[in-house]
Amino acid sequence: MDSMSTIGDGPAAERLVPSDAILRGMTLTLRARVRGGRLVLDEPIDLPEGSEVDLVLAHEEDDLDEADRARLHAAIDRARAQVERGETLGKDEFAARLRAKG
Repeated sequence: MDSMSTIGDGPAAERLVPSDAILRGMTLTLRARVRGGRLVLDEPIDLPEGSEVDLVLAHEEDDLDEADRARLHAAIDRARAQVERGETLGKDEFAARLRAKG
């Protein structure tokens, strides 16, 4: 079997594709660091020699202050606990609740 790689970030990153897959019109997110004035990927990637890539700098900053960040993390923790307890909604019920809120 070919080696596998994840593509993207967020929920879509869970999908695995063969490392020799041709990616056209898709986003492939890679992490790299600057070393000696050059970008060095954290993980190897199997791209054809001469492949051209566009680089976009990731902004790690956001507008959250410490109190907002604490509230965000607390909400994420509550949501995880709800999922673990099976307290989730199906898509139809979720959509109905959104429509009801108008």
